[in-house]
Amino acid sequence: MWKIALVTTTLALFGCGTEPAPGSTDAGPVADPVDHCIESEFWMCRREEFTGRATDEASAACFAAIDPMCDGASWPAGCMPSASASEACIDLLRDGERIDIATPDLLERFDDCALCP
Repeated sequence: MWKIALVTTTLALFGCGTEPAPGSTDAGPVADPVDHCIESEFWMCRREEFTGRATDEASAACFAAIDPMCDGASWPAGCMPSASASEACIDLLRDGERIDIATPDLLERFDDCALCP
């Protein structure tokens, strides 16, 4: 019995146990916020460009705004979405079967991109 108590105490002292490791969530590693920002913004711009919902000028401006907008992006305090959750959002945005749905409507209908509710 004392061995169980010793192991439990040791795990607690070294931060082991039920909490995810730093930089990870229960669902795996935390998504990189800059990468997520770049990918999601790219696909939002691309969707509008491909469907003709944005003019050539608006599309160019949309793509040009990605790097400055995403430079230094971070998740809000307390929000640590997993890389797999981020990928699900990107998959939704690049889904060709839903291209006819305007991006704002797509994001409203599906919660795949609600990473930090």
